[in-house]
Amino acid sequence: MLAGNPGHFPAGASFLVQVVGPRAADIWVIGVVGEERLTLPGGELATLKLVRNPSREFDQRLELWMSPSLGYLPARLRITETNGDYVDQKWLATEPQP
Repeated sequence: MLAGNPGHFPAGASFLVQVVGPRAADIWVIGVVGEERLTLPGGELATLKLVRNPSREFDQRLELWMSPSLGYLPARLRITETNGDYVDQKWLATEPQP
């Protein structure tokens, strides 16, 4: 969606995504925070930050930084549990294509 029409997702916009978990399918509201420049182990990238805030008591918070230079793949992904535990994945490198 982002790669197909990046201008359709300005800061402050939101969109719906159906997500399937271990027990059910749910609709998540993803908010567009805006452009953010990140310095990651793989280098410096311009990104578009997206956030899914919890809607129920035990929902996770999801933060995604999508990179136009990586074809709008995530350059960083952070999932935070309600107790504060989190997983933070960061882009390390891109392997050259043959």
